[in-house]
Order: sequence, then structure tokens, then C-alpha cells
Amino acid sequence: ASVDFYQALFSVCSRALQIIYSPEALKLEHVLFELAAEQSPLAEQFFTASHTRLQNELAAFFQKAAELGFIQSDDPIYQTELILTLLLGVRHHKVLLGIITVPNAQELNQIIRDALDLFFLKYRN
Repeated sequence: ASVDFYQALFSVCSRALQIIYSPEALKLEHVLFELAAEQSPLAEQFFTASHTRLQNELAAFFQKAAELGFIQSDDPIYQTELILTLLLGVRHHKVLLGIITVPNAQELNQIIRDALDLFFLKYRN
């Protein structure tokens, strides 16, 4: 992958984590869990409005990246799920449960670098 594409993907991941770890988004996650526990149909509506939108944006990004030859082609939804798993993992559950705090900027940058290193092991063109 070119240096420019790496930087672009790093920026996309950084922005995604800024959104995911924003106080508003974390509050929405807690509301979603409460709605899900109550088996409320609102849970799916909130999920679609927030999570699915981010997933679709990332999938479109990966689709275009593959078309341009920056990464190997694969199911862009799977690529999105993979990168989000690498970026969030168990740590995100701990944040949501209040066990640990949101990673700081330095920690987030390291998380992104490590996630991209692993992602590019599979998808480097």
C-alpha cells in the first residue's frame, strides 16, 4: 500500500475512533444496551442510524481502495468488520463497562498503527 493510502486510512481510523469514543457516542452505546436488554425495537433503529452508517462509509472506502489497487479486493463489509475489531477489541467493552478509561491520543495512535499493520498483512497489494 502506498504511503499516501496508509496515511488516508490512518486518518479515517483516527476520525472513526474520535467519533466512537466521544462522550455522546458512549452515552448512545449505553442507551443501546438498555434498549436491547428490554428487547425494544428502537435498539435496531438506533443501531442502524449510528453503527450501520459508519460501517457503510468504511465499506465504501474499502471498495474504492480495492478498485484503485491500494488493497486486495475482498468483501468490503468483512474488511470493515475486521478493521473495527482490530481497532476496538475487548478494550472497547472495558471502556463501555467503565473498567478502563478511553485511550488517550498517544494510545489511540499506537492502536491504529498496530491495527493497520495487521490489516495490511492480509490486504497489502
